[in-house]
Amino acid sequence: MSEDWNAHRQALAEAQAWCALKLDVAAPASSLRSVALRPDEYPEEWLYGVFHSDSFKMVIQARSRLLSTPFASRHRGRILCVFGNSDTAMGEGTPVSGGVIDDAYLPPWDCWFALLSLDPVIEFSTPYLLLAWIPTELVPAVQSAIDVAASEPLAWLSDHFEGDGLVAQTFKQAQQEFGL
Repeated sequence: MSEDWNAHRQALAEAQAWCALKLDVAAPASSLRSVALRPDEYPEEWLYGVFHSDSFKMVIQARSRLLSTPFASRHRGRILCVFGNSDTAMGEGTPVSGGVIDDAYLPPWDCWFALLSLDPVIEFSTPYLLLAWIPTELVPAVQSAIDVAASEPLAWLSDHFEGDGLVAQTFKQAQQEFGL
């Protein structure tokens, strides 16, 4: 599956705008998990880093429809990468992040903007790289979850990524596409 980077950039701008409108710093875990955007069968079918591309697309499409006001394309924050099939569902990031990272080791779905395929040939068994916009106010909480993660399911897109396999290639391509 070839990536539509223009669509990903548009979804990033929409995630930034949505988060700017919805973020309540007193309740970040719940304010960015809107009922209107909740993915199907979440969290039961999303544990252990299993991503569902159809449900993901529905989140992106619903947010796009619900954003009725023009939005600026730049807000302060960081892009978080969530590696598919890499979490043990131990939930160690939940308490240290104040629930921003949940028991499935996922950031709030309101922040999601791209699901990059790591294997264009075998779609049904494809691991994915999920990208999420994290507003500046939530970066320390997410960093705390990264620091305690047993299986390293999260990384900042701006960080250096070791390796030369498909995951590293996709990570580096995303860095280039988002100017990092």
